Amino acid sequence: MKMDAGMDTGDMIDKLGFKIGFDWTSKNIIERMQQYGPKFLNDTLRKFGKKMLGAVPQNENKATYCSKIEKES
Repeated sequence: MKMDAGMDTGDMIDKLGFKIGFDWTSKNIIERMQQYGPKFLNDTLRKFGKKMLGAVPQNENKATYCSKIEKES
């Protein structure tokens, strides 16, 4: 993602998606990212370096927002 003035609002350079099972835990998601993430990042960096990828604006109509998370006492 490219940087811009907003938080997580810059143009996307590449993305990796996968389905998350209903019963998955954060451990399952981390394991999946460990499995696919390094190759994806390497491929993306190579393509970006060769100017094979272009930036694509994010669709603000599909954005979701989270309010500030406060520590509970």
